[in-house]
Amino acid sequence: MTTNLFALGEIVELNDRRWVFVGMDGTRAVILQAAGEPHTDDNRMILSLPAFYEAAGASVRRAEFAVRPVNGDWPGDVTEMGKHLQETIDGTPKSIKASAAGAPWLEYDPTTTKARDRVAAKAVELAGTALATSERSLWRLRAAYVEGGLAALAGRMHPTTVQTLATAHVNPDVLAIIDEVLREQTNAPTANQKKAITQIRRRSSRAGIEIDVTDRTLRRWIAERVAGRHTFGKATTRRTAANSPEREFRTALILRPGQQVEIDSTPFDLLCRGTDGEPFRPTLTLMWDTATAIPLAWAFHPVANKGFDHAVLLATAIVGRKAVPGQEATLLAASAVLPHEVMREINTWLDDDSLALPYIWPEEITADGGMDFRSTVFADACLAYGISLNLAAPGSPTDKPHVERAFRTIREGFTQYLAGYTGGDVSNRGTLDDPIWTLEALDLLFAMWVSTVYLNTPSDALRDPSRPDLTWTPNQWYAAMFRVSAGLPIPFSAEDCIALMPVEKRTIQADGIHIDNRVYDSRGLNGLRKLRSNSADGKWEVRQHPYNPAAVWLRHPESGEWIECVDKSLSWVNAPFLTDATAHRPDAPTRSGSPDAAQDAFIDHIELYEKNARREAARAHRAKTIPQPTVAIPSGPQVVVPDDASGLDADSPVFDLGLIDPEEI
Repeated sequence: MTTNLFALGEIVELNDRRWVFVGMDGTRAVILQAAGEPHTDDNRMILSLPAFYEAAGASVRRAEFAVRPVNGDWPGDVTEMGKHLQETIDGTPKSIKASAAGAPWLEYDPTTTKARDRVAAKAVELAGTALATSERSLWRLRAAYVEGGLAALAGRMHPTTVQTLATAHVNPDVLAIIDEVLREQTNAPTANQKKAITQIRRRSSRAGIEIDVTDRTLRRWIAERVAGRHTFGKATTRRTAANSPEREFRTALILRPGQQVEIDSTPFDLLCRGTDGEPFRPTLTLMWDTATAIPLAWAFHPVANKGFDHAVLLATAIVGRKAVPGQEATLLAASAVLPHEVMREINTWLDDDSLALPYIWPEEITADGGMDFRSTVFADACLAYGISLNLAAPGSPTDKPHVERAFRTIREGFTQYLAGYTGGDVSNRGTLDDPIWTLEALDLLFAMWVSTVYLNTPSDALRDPSRPDLTWTPNQWYAAMFRVSAGLPIPFSAEDCIALMPVEKRTIQADGIHIDNRVYDSRGLNGLRKLRSNSADGKWEVRQHPYNPAAVWLRHPESGEWIECVDKSLSWVNAPFLTDATAHRPDAPTRSGSPDAAQDAFIDHIELYEKNARREAARAHRAKTIPQPTVAIPSGPQVVVPDDASGLDADSPVFDLGLIDPEEI
């Protein structure tokens, strides 16, 4: 039976010697040197109770049986058998029916019967019932019950398999060979277990180690050692699992938004329509705040990223999405939990249309070792604004796990609901139809999803340590951290964003600035047309967003202010990217209701647009119409003003009221 009584005569080790506990002297313990120990003068010691407890150690309970049942209560047959066994111990009747006082039955009265007689009587009583057992087995159950109570009795009546490892008693040299073979498979093409078994046996034979077990047993050993390695699964999953450090994972202490930011790029799982009409998969670059799980900035690129792409993305983050010049502001209402008044005071460019995207200043950015992130352009941009840039170890996605997980969140909550979704893997890809979304429309649609759905959806990653049962939305978490942060983040101006854009050297013509078959003009160019700059080639430095050709910027040589020059074609025809950006953007879903309601409303708007787009495409295909060029050509009757109207015949069918059909020209 379990006890914490240190009996007289028991041995305790102290000062590398064995001592015998012989009694108490008041509140102190008396110990004598045990027989066989070297004789010394101090063969008797008197210890205080704390010192004796330290030497004797804590009482250890036997761990063979559980103290409490694992699930619910003890089984019914265990509790019932416990009552019968208790009756054989002290005579307590199983049911009070012998007398009003609960006197024991005569055959179980401990004052008049012996234990063996009571056990024999109980075996006869239980015969023919569900608890029937032999007298010998009943003695074993009684001994277990006396030693450990119902827990020990349950272990006897319902024995469970002892949890041990299959390789617990295997030769360590054999296990070393198994681990070596499995470790070499990390970067090799995926093979099956038969090859691994062959390699293990061959290496064991060369090392003089005999493996006298069957292949079936060897497969069990391999299955236990391969757990978590994905040795016989997908090679990509295996290599990713191998990058996980073999150490304890600890959570960094992050106290404010922007304290730790991660950035990464990935091919987006969606086919878009290019300016040439051909489908392509864009690249998504995401800058992610680990404290609040909020994206600071993002960008969709039609080609592989370069250093200046990330510099422009950094410019978008440090000035806020609303302040980015040349970009249409988001038209979504702000979340009610954001600190609007404080944010509006420190950022004059923010208004109710842009507060749905919180402003976060990045203090430290972690990126992988790609050439685009290691470029001097991006590094110099971070250095110019006092932002620390950390490069992750090669092939270690665990150095930036939050942004890696964010890509999965975007795929599951946003991308898979769009037409043209590629499935994320070739094996998951279906029959793809013609792409619907353009790059600019995708960017605005993604901003809508982030503002209306994602930022207002509770996340398992955002839990208060004092209330781990509650989950918070990114907006709520940002609002809470914003109020307790040490300072207020001061955003930069739009001029800082322009300064980080790539430079094009151009001349100023009479009609404006010519870049890539586009002409940009502004009233601010008056007085600068046809003038040469003081540079060697006489050209001016023109700033342009790499993937937004709506406008360019040129610094005035005298005032130093940036002159925004807009594409002249936008004054009389809708450019393709503006057309798609407005026509492909559904109305903003309402913020009222639960996050699921916002997600449903968002999906409804997407499906409505895609349905209309497919209907128009099918109608055009049935009519066998010729695709229209990028720039819309005027169609229908047009007003014609002749050079000489004096000879105009009003009765002529050609010049009827000054109208003419273009097909008759």
